[in-house]
Formats: sequence, C-alpha cells, structure tokens
Amino acid sequence: MPDVALSAALQRAQEMAHDHLVRAARQVLAAVQPVPSTEQILSDIAAAAQDRDARLSDWNGGAGEVPPMPVETIVAGMAERRPVLLAALQELARLLPHLPSDLTYEVLRAARERHELPASVGAGELTSGVLARILLRILVGAGTNPLPKLLAARRLRRLAVDLPTEPLLATVESLAGIGGLWPILRADVIGLMGQASPEVPSGTFEAWQQDDSPFVQVAAARVLLARGAPLTADYFLQLLEHLPSWLEREDIYMALASFGRSGTRDLIEQAHSTKASTRASGLWRLAALSAYVPADWIPDAPFLAALADPSLEIRAVAVGAAGVIGRPALLEQMVPALEDSERFVRFAALQALLDQPAVAPAYRRRLAAALVEALNDVNDTWREDGLKLAWRLGSDAPAEVMLSMLGDTNDDIRIAAAAALNRTHPDALRRIATDAAAILDEQPVTPPFDSLVQSSIALVIAHEPRTTLPMLEYAATLLARPFWEVRMYAA
Repeated sequence: MPDVALSAALQRAQEMAHDHLVRAARQVLAAVQPVPSTEQILSDIAAAAQDRDARLSDWNGGAGEVPPMPVETIVAGMAERRPVLLAALQELARLLPHLPSDLTYEVLRAARERHELPASVGAGELTSGVLARILLRILVGAGTNPLPKLLAARRLRRLAVDLPTEPLLATVESLAGIGGLWPILRADVIGLMGQASPEVPSGTFEAWQQDDSPFVQVAAARVLLARGAPLTADYFLQLLEHLPSWLEREDIYMALASFGRSGTRDLIEQAHSTKASTRASGLWRLAALSAYVPADWIPDAPFLAALADPSLEIRAVAVGAAGVIGRPALLEQMVPALEDSERFVRFAALQALLDQPAVAPAYRRRLAAALVEALNDVNDTWREDGLKLAWRLGSDAPAEVMLSMLGDTNDDIRIAAAAALNRTHPDALRRIATDAAAILDEQPVTPPFDSLVQSSIALVIAHEPRTTLPMLEYAATLLARPFWEVRMYAA
C-alpha cells in the first residue's frame, strides 16, 4: 500500500518543480530562436521611436510605475552580432531627437571594446563622429546611473575625437562634491578635456590636481604630464598607493610608461616583495602596465616565481596576472596550475587560459577537464563563469555536463548553459528543445529537465518535519542520480 506521507510529498514536489520546468523549457526554446534580421530590428527601432512621445505622455512617472521600454533596450539583444550593432547604432544616431540622453548600460556594453568599432568605416556604416555624438549625449545628459556615463567616457577616450569644451566643463562642475562612483566619472571627464576644443588652460588642470579625490588628481596630472609638466614617476607611484586596487587608473600606467624603464623599476621590486599584499599588488600592477610598455621592460621572473609560491593567494594572483600579459612562456607555465591542490587556483588558471585570444591545441584537453570540474562546483558564480568561457573550447567543450546544467535549479545557470550550448553544440541543444516544447504541452518530463523534479523531491523530503521509512528509502534512490545537485539535496 502506498505511503500516504510519501505520496503527499511527491505531489508537493511536483507542484514546486512546475514553475522551474516551465522557465527551463522557455529558456532553452529562447536560446534556439533565430536572431531577427537587421531589417526587422531596425523596423522595430523605428516603430518604437515614432510612438515614444505618445507613450511618454501616458506615463505620469508616479511611484511604483514603470516607464515605457526605451528604444535602446531593443538594441541590447544584439550584443553578439556586430554588423547588426553597427546598423542599429546608425539608426539610433538618426533618431537622436527621439531618444533619452541616458542610454542603458546594455547598449554601451554592446558597443565597447568587445565589439570594437572602427575609427572610419565605409559609406552606409557608422562613423566615429556619429558614435561620438551618441556617447557625448550619454555622458553629459541627465541621468542618475553613473555606469552608462562611465562606459561612454571610456569609449570616447578610445575614439580620440575632438570634443566640445563647454558641456564637458559643465559636467565636471556639476559633479563636484558628489560621492559614490561620481568622482571617478568626474575624473574621466577631466581626462577627456585634454582632447577638448577650445583648449582648457593648464592652470585649470593644476587646480584639479589639488582636488580631494585621488581619481581627479590622477586625471589632471596625466593631462599636465602630456603637456610637459615636470612630474616624476615617483609622483604617480605615490598616487597609485592611494587608489583601491580594483579601481587603479589606466592614466597612471600611461604616465608611468612615459618615464621609460624607470617607471617599472619600483613595481618590479614590489612583485618580488616578501610581504604578500605588496607582492600581489606588484604582480597585478606589472600586468596592467604591460599594455603600455614594450614586452622586454617587464621580466617573466617575478611571475614564474609566484606561480610556484607556497601561498595559494599568491599563486592565484600569479595566474591571473600572467594571463593578462599572455606571453607563451608564461602561459606554458600556467598549465600545471590547472591541477593545483587548491580549487581556487585551478579555477583562476582556467579563467586566465580560456581568456587568451587563442586557446593552444596542446592543452585544450586539460582545459576541458578543468572546465568539467568548474561546471560541477557548488559555487554558482564559478559554474556561470565557466559556462561563459566554455565557447572558447568550441566542440571540445564538455557537452554532456553542459546539457545536464539545463536541469540546474538556478535560472542564471540554465540561461548561461543554453547560450553556451548554442555556440558549442547547437545540434544537441536543438534536440533538447524538442523535449522542452513537450514540457510546455504537459508531456512527461525527460532528462536533463527531470533533475528539477528530483531536486524538488529531495528538498521537500529534507524539510519534512516527520519523515517516514518510505520517504528515506526514496531519498536514498536519489543519491544515485547522475546530476550532482540532486545528490547534494538528497544527502
């Protein structure tokens, strides 16, 4: 006779899993949907722009209400299709009068270095001047989110176009005394004023050099150095010590590069320090500086020594920093770190090696094995980051493990798994999509989606105040299930 308590627990688990199953099915089906054509996307943008005024007038901006979807969110879905991105940005430029000045973070993310836009392109495509106008509107326009503005400022610097002084100066003045990320933005705008026209007097930059914010000091000093001011490498190294390591400024590294080898000497000494924190900072700073100086100015020795250090923190920093430099000799010595005794170091090595422009065939198999470990880790961030890097291995990426992750209880993991499979094993994902469609038609649940049901059963039994013997026996069968998450909840 069936155990009543077990039957009730199974019913509750099915109900609990239902929403997960529906979302998982839709996530897979969304991943295999064809990308709209350029013409369709531009048509959507134009249509949205034409009725923007009407939709804005209908929204009273009251508490709890959501403003209408802006035009730029349509563009956000084009992050992986550079030709469409170019065409859409050109259309956005044409529709500037219809657009708000504070474009979303996603649009800027699509336009930044990962999809590098040429300084000059042919007829019918986007020119740097058009992009500069869009970016300048974002930078100086109204908005309460500094992130899009920060991205706009960084992108404008790389375009190296002439910019108007007046709106930049007004922005610098309006940001004075505001905390949070705004001092960093203020510093970025000051850096841009070095390429503004008409030219800003050096005395203005000297005044900013005395600002309370070290970010502003660095930006002003960088412009002054470019104009021939008698500043020293030690001055910039001292500024470096006052900045948080996660926000060290490229202005400083560009300045240090201008002093020749003397600008690297102190950082090399830091990278050999016996004090762990100083040594870690020195390794990261040398790696950051490597983008601005000749390769032979930065030796391999401090990185090679750090890769073999007893401290896991130093080894983890070493693989990350050596990966930034990316020299073949360093990469070769990083491969053994894939089998380091500490999982943190192993994952750092995996990230650094998969981040290289080209994954060397000689160690693709070892990378694939390390990726399997990362994808089976209990750390959600590691699993998601591993999926986002998996495409670098192409068909060598572990399809079976990635497919099993479509049954993960974490929505972000499932979405990342579907996106990764669509790039590495699209045929396998399309086959699974048939099973996903069956779920929406209330058909029986098949692998890998059945893991969602099994995880729900394990969780319901685990939280049952009074478990019966049949419940415990059922939970024991889940310990043999292939997906690690089911076994973890059943244990």
